[in-house]
Amino acid sequence: MIRGLLYFVMLFMTLIFARCSDVAVGFLFTDDASYAQDTLYITRFSNLDEADIDVSIPWVTSQIEQLLGTEPLSYSLVGVKSPNGQEAAEDFAKYLTVIGGGRMYVDARVDSPEGCYTVSLKVENEGHSAILTDIFTFVLE
Repeated sequence: MIRGLLYFVMLFMTLIFARCSDVAVGFLFTDDASYAQDTLYITRFSNLDEADIDVSIPWVTSQIEQLLGTEPLSYSLVGVKSPNGQEAAEDFAKYLTVIGGGRMYVDARVDSPEGCYTVSLKVENEGHSAILTDIFTFVLE
């Protein structure tokens, strides 16, 4: 009887300690994540007068808002979609850089076909990650 009770207590303690090791570090809430302005209209370099602009300055988005999580957060490009086809989307992705805060840079000399490019990002921290599907749209004119 005592031996059975001892085995039960040992099993119970093992389960408690095993359960404690599964706790994820930090948190990440992305349900309301968005950009204040979710579309950026990019005028092609060839359509602008070189004297009017500094051609080395990239097009830049704002930071993602309503995203809560334990720092540090890292952002990466998951994919780009375009009605012009996958080849055009892959070409546009070559000109796109994702940095801290979910800001995105598009090279000033972007040479992709005109059209819409919808971007999906991945945000992650220690223990958590989320895909932000179709979070931003670039319109190349």
